Amino acid sequence: MQARGVILGKETHDKGTNMILGPAMDIMRNPKAGRAWESWGPEPYLAGEGAYETIVGIQSTGTMACAKHFILNNQEHFRMNSNSHVDDKAMHEIYFYPFLKAIEANVASVMCSYNDVNGTDACANSAILGDNGLLRKNGFKGFVVSDWFATYANASTHANAGLDMEMPGGLVFGTNLTAAVRGGDVTEATLNNMVRRVLAPYYLLDQDHGYPSLSHRNDTVRSAAHTATVREIAAASSVLLKNSRSKKDTRGLPLSLGSIKSLAVIGEDANYVGQDCGNINTCPTGTFDIGFGSGSNNQDFVVPPIAALKDRVGASKIVSSLTNDTAAASTAAKKKDACLVFVNTQSGEALGMTEIGQTCTSGMVVKLSSTLSLVSAATPSSSCIQLPFSIDEDESAYGTSIVTVGPYPDVDYTEGVFLDYRYMMAHGITPHYAFGFGLSYTTFDYSNLKIKSKGDSVSVSFSVKNSGGVDGTDIPQLYLGFPSGAGEPERVLRGFEEVPLRAGKSSNVEITLTQQDLSVWDVVSQKWVKPKGKFTVYIGKSVLDIQLKGSF
Repeated sequence: MQARGVILGKETHDKGTNMILGPAMDIMRNPKAGRAWESWGPEPYLAGEGAYETIVGIQSTGTMACAKHFILNNQEHFRMNSNSHVDDKAMHEIYFYPFLKAIEANVASVMCSYNDVNGTDACANSAILGDNGLLRKNGFKGFVVSDWFATYANASTHANAGLDMEMPGGLVFGTNLTAAVRGGDVTEATLNNMVRRVLAPYYLLDQDHGYPSLSHRNDTVRSAAHTATVREIAAASSVLLKNSRSKKDTRGLPLSLGSIKSLAVIGEDANYVGQDCGNINTCPTGTFDIGFGSGSNNQDFVVPPIAALKDRVGASKIVSSLTNDTAAASTAAKKKDACLVFVNTQSGEALGMTEIGQTCTSGMVVKLSSTLSLVSAATPSSSCIQLPFSIDEDESAYGTSIVTVGPYPDVDYTEGVFLDYRYMMAHGITPHYAFGFGLSYTTFDYSNLKIKSKGDSVSVSFSVKNSGGVDGTDIPQLYLGFPSGAGEPERVLRGFEEVPLRAGKSSNVEITLTQQDLSVWDVVSQKWVKPKGKFTVYIGKSVLDIQLKGSF
């Protein structure tokens, strides 16, 4: 994650741009949330780690990072008109936690969001932006910038609430702010603090010395090293959910190119249809390589699956049906050695998904599944990535919903801290695929769990062995169960490690639980406190696949 941040920062820096508008760290409260693809899912610990590492990487290059969207911007429907209501415990433990980690990374800027927060515009909300608000009292030293056109009040209201910079500028601040200062509605001290906060990261990151001139050319900042790293990240980012390969069943992955005489490639997603999707990548058909919105772009170097497969397997061996027509798919698939089906569902900024568990090709998959190997992505390497969210076809399994009735809806976060797997476990719901799940071409065994207290922290160590026949990478996960009475879910993620291992080899893994990891938000004392009682440590391959268990 940090290496990716370095690339983002370096290329932004070399184009002469002072700040990158990211990372986004909005919690995926509901899987239909349109911008969930930009963040890290419903788990605040994972989002916090992702935010921290990305920001450290970006700012190591001298480029400012901007943590967004602050706060409770968790649905795209009516995002500019909605009013998000959340309790104090959930605010701190779920939605603010990634921003707390961003502050620890010394993030230069925070972007306030379009929505209201407990009844007040986010960008005019002193409870979250002011000197005694959520950001500042937790040590944030940078500046607050509005999302584009998210300034609904007047200049004095926004300035006095804690907003430092209006974007795209000139609508509310500018001459209006000058008049507010001259008229006494905004003090000179407030204005000086606004300027000071904007300039602080500029000097901190040494942007006043030799920063490149602004350039909009991409070809001047690319490098072979960056391309190789991005390729490595992409190749390792497919989650293997199901695989029928066994000693008795030769279907499934990995595919053996030498044994394939005929291959069917099916689905609209297998073919990239155009380069003219605009700067927010809104092409409605073809290979869906990235979500759409301001975090996207017109993709210049997409290699569609059909082109890659023709190059690798040979065009003469491939029969394709590059539409979502089930009859054509069935015809293409007849008597083929293997069948690759590429499906997607789209979402992005200002528009969430309309359905869960349905795609335009779901009927095609069902029709073909009895005889053929079905995958949406295939790689010769052993996948090591786990799901950053649970998958279930029933939206009610998540305990949340997207409010679609407007024009000024209230979005009530009645689930509190029970999101995704937390909600499912509390209500006895077993998802189709659990949070943290992901298969590999090899197998891993865990053993020798040890738990030792070290002052305010706790050290958890265990052994991981690659017990299969091929090299692979595992990501063991640490979940923590809090003492009863703490008001916490049954278990929550508190650590994970990437462990590459050759076949037959073992490695010792150590994860440190910090004081923060062991604490919960106390709404009475308004402090993070460590509950008294027994903590339980779970080491697993997913939140439901627990291999080791201990307590302290």
